[in-house]
Amino acid sequence: MASPSRRRRLKLTLFAVLIALTACLALTVGLMDRHFKREHCKGPGATVDEGCLKLNELRTKLGSPRYSQYDEETLVRDFFDDARGGFFVDVGAGDYKDLSTTYFLEEQRGWRGIAIDANPRFAADYARYRPGTRFFAFYVSDKTEASHPFFVSRHWGLSAGDEEYVLEFGDYEPMEVPAITLDDLLARERVTKIDFLSMDIEQGEPAALAGFDIRRFRPELVCIEEQPAVASRIHAYMAANQYVEVKLYSAIDHTNRYYAPKDSRLIRGR
Repeated sequence: MASPSRRRRLKLTLFAVLIALTACLALTVGLMDRHFKREHCKGPGATVDEGCLKLNELRTKLGSPRYSQYDEETLVRDFFDDARGGFFVDVGAGDYKDLSTTYFLEEQRGWRGIAIDANPRFAADYARYRPGTRFFAFYVSDKTEASHPFFVSRHWGLSAGDEEYVLEFGDYEPMEVPAITLDDLLARERVTKIDFLSMDIEQGEPAALAGFDIRRFRPELVCIEEQPAVASRIHAYMAANQYVEVKLYSAIDHTNRYYAPKDSRLIRGR
């Protein structure tokens, strides 16, 4: 019969073997997972898309986006380290939840903010479902005026202030809406600082930026749709105001571009 000390040594040995086997299994699973992800992210010529790999990492860490159209929600959460209690301004906000870049921030992270859309039909749902968001029905532009044309596409996400642009997507409804600059609206609402600015207004971005003093409000992160027709003007505005592109996010999201102040510590090699 084994002595008590020998039994203890045997138990310790078996425990050490079990720990080693568990670690080996975890390493094997991890290597297989990374191999699978690299294979999934291979493009033409067997080259690996690094943006795809990074997105997989972020989705493993944060989960897939619940509400945003693409991966905006995930990238914003990553940039702010999933922080709570920030303040956003959402220009071209659309529906209170569907394809929303900011709904998760309010619902799950306690953020508050301002949502702006030229279509007043979204107002009721914001009042009902988004208590932390103040909704305003304005066309955001480079000047404040009582009336501005707006064309509501049957695909609401493609509505715009340019009739020819909306016409490309089929039927639409014309209306007249009040216009405002971001500077005027933010001053009226006594906003002094923005953490996150989202802007998606179907080629209306350059005019909206012309009415916005970005250095005054200094958003920590800007997510802005850059269609080819207006991309160079948006980039020039950002560069002139000492904002740089967050290259990592551009490699992931090919529809929007992400900008942060040139001296921001939050970029951290992104």
